[in-house]
Amino acid sequence: MEGSSAWIKDGMPHLGRSVNRFQSSLIARVAKGEQITITKHGVPVAKLVPVETSCKRDRAEVIRQIEEFGKGRTLKGITIRELIQEGRRF
Repeated sequence: MEGSSAWIKDGMPHLGRSVNRFQSSLIARVAKGEQITITKHGVPVAKLVPVETSCKRDRAEVIRQIEEFGKGRTLKGITIRELIQEGRRF
């Protein structure tokens, strides 16, 4: 980041007032996996980190697992309508 007030500490870039000027490039860097610490007067106040990607599960497999989970389970004589009414009381 040429001309910015970024420096390296603990192996990660730290930024001062440069955040607003470099917002889109910061997001691009974080999207590539980089962690960036934002400081105010040299004191860390926030971190930009990539969002953890969730593993995509096969829809058919999830449905199968839900169906398997439901086997042998009953509402013991209670209807769905009664459950809904019970939930509305709270």
